[in-house]
Amino acid sequence: MVTIKKIKVSDLRVGMFVTEPASSWLSTPFHAKNLQVSTPQDIEQLKEHGISDVYIDTEKYVEIKPQEKKEEDATKNEKDFISVELSAFRVGDDVPVDIFWRDQDGMPWRIIKSGRTFSEEVMEVCRGSQVTNVLIPADQEGLFERYRRPIVEEEVQREKIGFSDKYLNPSEVTAYYNFMDNYHSITPVIFTAGERLDFTIFIRLENNVTPALEKGERLEEKTLGKWIEEDANLVIRKADKEAYHAYMLKNVKDSKDERKKLAFVRENSRIIVESLAENPRSEKLMHKTKESVTSITDMIIDQPTTFYSLIKINNYDYYTFTHSVNVATLSLALAIAAGITKKDGLEELGLGAILHDIGKSQVDRNLINKPGKLTPSEYKTITHHVALGYDMLKGNKAISEVAMTPLLQHHEKLSGKGYPYGLPADKIHTFGRIASIIDIYDALTTQRSYKNAFSPFDALLLLSKNENDYDKGLFTLFVHIIQNQEK
Repeated sequence: MVTIKKIKVSDLRVGMFVTEPASSWLSTPFHAKNLQVSTPQDIEQLKEHGISDVYIDTEKYVEIKPQEKKEEDATKNEKDFISVELSAFRVGDDVPVDIFWRDQDGMPWRIIKSGRTFSEEVMEVCRGSQVTNVLIPADQEGLFERYRRPIVEEEVQREKIGFSDKYLNPSEVTAYYNFMDNYHSITPVIFTAGERLDFTIFIRLENNVTPALEKGERLEEKTLGKWIEEDANLVIRKADKEAYHAYMLKNVKDSKDERKKLAFVRENSRIIVESLAENPRSEKLMHKTKESVTSITDMIIDQPTTFYSLIKINNYDYYTFTHSVNVATLSLALAIAAGITKKDGLEELGLGAILHDIGKSQVDRNLINKPGKLTPSEYKTITHHVALGYDMLKGNKAISEVAMTPLLQHHEKLSGKGYPYGLPADKIHTFGRIASIIDIYDALTTQRSYKNAFSPFDALLLLSKNENDYDKGLFTLFVHIIQNQEK
């Protein structure tokens, strides 16, 4: 049974639940989403923002009696409450306390009665109203502390296995995994205003997504401009990735716009590599991957002072195949600066670099995407991705043994403390030395939802303190490359 219904704001009534306005997210105030209409003033505010139509969920209607609320809550003074963080409550728990927030008049308003479930809908309403702290009665503080005690004990245990901050809450981890499994990051640079797309575009806020442009809706110039200006974190459903790729091949591949061409090289490359990971014996896909490497190589040669912008496109989270394109780009740049030519196997290096982490497709995705520090046993499992990657590709006749070198050696260290083989310095190929520097640099400088990215300077400073692990000549050259690109 469909419970979402579009109505005019003039038809809204107190007690209705607004899921979102029927307008572009750019013109929508955050408090207008997931809003339980509690007063006539809520309706007036929607009108003031120029919102004429909204979507409501008819199953979430709540009968609200404002007068009874005021009479009940007016008896409670400021000293009768204590403030607690909203995150202190776990979604799905039956809470032992009354939970309040302040209405527009500053009066405490009970949103949950003790014994009721702290549901996902309640959390959405609070987030939509930008509520981060709520109130509980001071005389229920003891009940609250008893409720929190086992949660805190669980958080301590979760810290021991690498989680922190909001990811101490298992539901947040589940939400993160669901996001990583079901959405594909994209860049707004490839689009042109006025187009109607065959897929819905979402904007990501933490692990939540909100429709930014519905399938078939016209992309306005103002909207596109704002996305690009703000470097919006845009995503599509993974099920729409094929349609997105088809759009790029038709509308962007032969564009004369340098920014679009740059974005196409990156986006096309990571989609092809991901496809190869799903079918590693495909010689056709391997040849397409080689073509991508050639495009990256030519771009670096043609634009030696600006190529770094390629790896900055929508670099919001540690997606394996985004990282792969970044590593290939910077490895080729470092190799070219070191005097390595196509005759020396430059594109073989690029091919191995772009495929260096393909073995991770054979490791548990929740482990690859874990939003926290790996335990020793988890880390050991991750190290198997090198051998797994080699096993995946060794049967493909379109890749040479030389091209396998970055894949096999990107975690080796000149100190002999690397993996999987613990090779000494004289056994590590130049391609392996290049890939080892670039792999860790890109991992450090990529923003993650649970960890801030290092600045290029701080990442290089950290690597310089492990000088026995990396080739000094190549590292020094790489520092110069980044300094020139960051100017």
